[in-house]
Order: sequence, then structure tokens, then C-alpha cells
Amino acid sequence: MLLTALTMLPVAGQIRPRPAKPAARPVAVADPPAVRIKLFQAAALANSFKDSEALAVYQEILKEIPTHYLALWQAAVLSVKIGTRYSDETRKSAYFDLGRQYADRALLLRPEGGESNYAVALALFNQATLYR
Repeated sequence: MLLTALTMLPVAGQIRPRPAKPAARPVAVADPPAVRIKLFQAAALANSFKDSEALAVYQEILKEIPTHYLALWQAAVLSVKIGTRYSDETRKSAYFDLGRQYADRALLLRPEGGESNYAVALALFNQATLYR
């Protein structure tokens, strides 16, 4: 009887480990009203093709909240966009490097985010154009 009870127990390879609980997602915190106003201002500037001014507003937001995801990836995209307009490779490189820094910070915040991945890809692609 004891032998049959032991043979019915699962072997170590048959036991599935319990799946780990998913990591707690950060709770989305609403932006302060001043930051929201700046975000709308920056978006309006970018839509009216004033990219340098929009980048400056996103940089102001990042001084207040260094981990603001939207400001990070938008600043990365705008930096690369501004850099492509220069013919001087030194200026191009400076803007592409700045864009890459913003994109990397956004990617650290949300590695699964499509925007951050796009910003990194855009920065890397444009940096690659400077190499021979």
C-alpha cells in the first residue's frame, strides 16, 4: 500500500514552478497643472514647426521632472529632427547625441514603450549616417 502511494507522487521534473507575480506597475500620476500647460505649449510649438522652441519647453519640463516619459521621447525626436537640418557634422553630432541621451532615458523608464523604442531607433539611425 505504501509503495503504491509513493509511486503516485509526481517526480521532480513533473512539478511546474509557480509563475512569479508580475512586477507592480508604477501608478500613473497626473501631471501638475503647470507641467500640463507646458506640454500643451510644447505640442503647439512643434505643430507650428517651431522645433527649437518646443525642445526648450520640453527641457524645462525635464528640469522639473527628470523622469517625464512624454517629455523625454519628444525631446529625443525633436533633437534628432533639428540635427538633421544642419550641414555641419559637429552640430549634427551634438544634436544626435543629445537625442540619444533623451531616448535612452525614456527607454529605461519604459522598455516596452513604442515611443521610446522609436526614439532610440531614430537617434541611432541618424548617428550612423555620420560614420563612414
